[in-house]
Amino acid sequence: VAASVFLLTSKAAMIGQEVTDEGTEEIEITYDSTFSALRFARKPVEDPFPEIENPSQSFVQALHSLSSNQPGVLQSILQQSLSSDPKLSAGLEHMLRNANLTIS
Repeated sequence: VAASVFLLTSKAAMIGQEVTDEGTEEIEITYDSTFSALRFARKPVEDPFPEIENPSQSFVQALHSLSSNQPGVLQSILQQSLSSDPKLSAGLEHMLRNANLTIS
């Protein structure tokens, strides 16, 4: 709360006003079509890992490898963390089934 109050009362938070030593002075804000054109422009999607063709399969393969190295540990962690959301649990089971892998 203290940090929020500090930020909101700082000189930088005075949007649309020019701060001078004598006080505050209003600045007229006008419409700029250049800003609007850039604001709604779409940035092309860039794949950060182009070498991974199927991210979900890569993910479950890593989980399978980890669970094979330490049997029983990962399965209990996953059950505990996914028990509150059945959709996540079903999604993980679906990804494992599609990759023909299991968590031991």
